[in-house]
This record gives sequence, structure tokens and C-alpha cells, in this order.
Amino acid sequence: MTAFEDASRRRDDIAHGIATAIKIDNKSYGAFLFPPSYNTQRTYPYFINAPGVRAYMAEKFRYTAEDIRGFRLKFSELTEKTVKYVPKIKKIERVPAMLWGAALKSQGQSDDAIADFCKRNGLTLEDLYP
Repeated sequence: MTAFEDASRRRDDIAHGIATAIKIDNKSYGAFLFPPSYNTQRTYPYFINAPGVRAYMAEKFRYTAEDIRGFRLKFSELTEKTVKYVPKIKKIERVPAMLWGAALKSQGQSDDAIADFCKRNGLTLEDLYP
């Protein structure tokens, strides 16, 4: 799930980012995608003490076109892995088996009761707890 959470944050960065060309003292540094200034989770409340161009920025990230292309490739890899994995998820009454496993554990079901549940539904413990 961590991969999905990380991908979700990068997707939000890109979807809500603001493209800005940076020019300081008549020197162009190119265009970057920054978080919007109102997004306090992605910005510092002050300019950071950093050398060079970063000294003028309060944003926690800046992406180049190359960075975004790299994210696109990673999104594609994650999608491909998900598409291959989803059909392998065993389901009971259209509910993924791993959710049944979590429910049984949270109800304090004994190992014997869980094994019996698996037997009745043609599952293995690995189906419930991948």
C-alpha cells in the first residue's frame, strides 16, 4: 500500500502543481513545477537557508519535465503490477478474502475458526493474509 500512497502524493503534486519559469538576475534557470503557495504541507513558511537558487524558494519540491516523465514511467509500472495482481485476489461474495481475514482477526476468531472458514470457502491462510 505504501507504493499507492507515494504514487497518490506524486499524482497530487503534479495535478495541483503550478508551472513557473525561474529567472534570477536575468539568468534563466528553466521552468519547474512547484506546489501552490497555499499548500502548507508542501511548502515552508519561509525561504529556506540554502545556497544558490534554492535560497529564494519556500517550496519543498520542484519538478522538471524529466522528473515528471520518470513519475509517468513509475505510474505505468504500478498500474501494470496492479492489473496483474487484481485477478489473483480470491473473493468471497465479491469481497476480497484479505478483508475477510482482517475481519476475522479483529473479531478475535481462533486459529481453528479461521482454518474452518478457509476450508468452507476453498481458501488458504495465504489467501486471507498475503
